[in-house]
Amino acid sequence: MAKAREVLQSQRWIAQLPLVACVITVSTYLFCIIFAVAKGTYIGSIPFPYFSDTGRDPPAYFVFATFLTIVALIFLPVQYFMHFAVLQPAIAALGDTQRFMKCEAVAGSLFGVLSAPFLAILSIFDTAFHADLHLYSAYLFFILNVISIVIFDDLFRRIKNGMELKADVSPNYWRRTFRTKLGVSIFFFIAFLFYIPIGLAVNCEMLRLPLSDCKGKYGLGEKYCDDRLYKVENGTALTVLYDYSQGSVSVHSDKCVNLNTMRSVSQFFSIVGLLLYVATFTIDLKEAADTSKSKLPIVSPVSANGLMTKGTQQKDETKVLAKQEAILRI
Repeated sequence: MAKAREVLQSQRWIAQLPLVACVITVSTYLFCIIFAVAKGTYIGSIPFPYFSDTGRDPPAYFVFATFLTIVALIFLPVQYFMHFAVLQPAIAALGDTQRFMKCEAVAGSLFGVLSAPFLAILSIFDTAFHADLHLYSAYLFFILNVISIVIFDDLFRRIKNGMELKADVSPNYWRRTFRTKLGVSIFFFIAFLFYIPIGLAVNCEMLRLPLSDCKGKYGLGEKYCDDRLYKVENGTALTVLYDYSQGSVSVHSDKCVNLNTMRSVSQFFSIVGLLLYVATFTIDLKEAADTSKSKLPIVSPVSANGLMTKGTQQKDETKVLAKQEAILRI
């Protein structure tokens, strides 16, 4: 715990890692979207694409897979320093009896760490040739982050309430970071609900693009379509690509277009919400990096009348030292 704080204070750039992850993700998103529009990448016949479809085909795939994997790796040290340099010292300052808060800190960080491998998996295994692995990894990535955020919101609320009761610590920072996280998480939860729980419940069945439509209707090219042949079902050759506009094979449905567009837009806002929440960790890490032992006052214990016995003085000094040690961990 103390070592993590010391590393953070000596290597202050670590506090910027959450923002770095956000910038990389946004840059990757913009590149894939711009490249898909410029190249005319097939995005499933909907006006606003799913992120994965824009990074499905090379060369955009290599950008998508490489940089999102880097983001997944960045999540690991971010969670480490959040846990050991921010949360543990704050909980310790509130007293050793805060067992539930300690469990919340471990659980919130653990779910955040567990989500990272699924981000790497969904970025490496594309939505065409590895559709099931990609989709389930995406769902698990978001669900694990939802659980982590719920736990963190409650934990920061408890820490804020605890700091407000301490006379020797200003609770302003904890109020600010809690309110920021709560506002961002509400935005994220609303988008997430429309993306996965509600979106999956009301959405049309995701149907594969027929080979004939791939070559004829969309003109994606003979080789491109033949290389993406999936299977022949009921006499119809299907590709690995999805046509989100289909109500049934080769039958257009405005309803399916609208529902999938709702999901793709809510996916976008889910990503934005999650990135904003991760960005708030920069506030916490910078606060921890700015907190140094030299800023803490040294207090000498005295009694009300300025006199104390040797035994009383030793006891009071022990209490004060313990209290100061706890403050140093904040």
